[in-house]
Amino acid sequence: FVEFLKYQHYSFSYLIVELIALYSGFTLKALSEDAKEILKQLATQGNDAPIPLNQLKSLVGLSNKKWDKGIKQLTQNKLAQVSKTDEGIFITAL
Repeated sequence: FVEFLKYQHYSFSYLIVELIALYSGFTLKALSEDAKEILKQLATQGNDAPIPLNQLKSLVGLSNKKWDKGIKQLTQNKLAQVSKTDEGIFITAL
């Protein structure tokens, strides 16, 4: 992780994403760029704050196919959780 910090061209939100992934025992290198972008947007919203699926999807701007693959990677690796309530569908970073 020290070597990662040497590269200052990474944004603060990407550092948060990397820390979440490291804490989960997962490396971001195994994630697709689309999954990384979704996770980065989740991290900027706050770790405990669920975000409506439609809002997150519009922030990320991926096609339906890329969105589905990215969310699937994140949920399979326990980096994000999808929950459905009476108020809608929400995504939370774990």
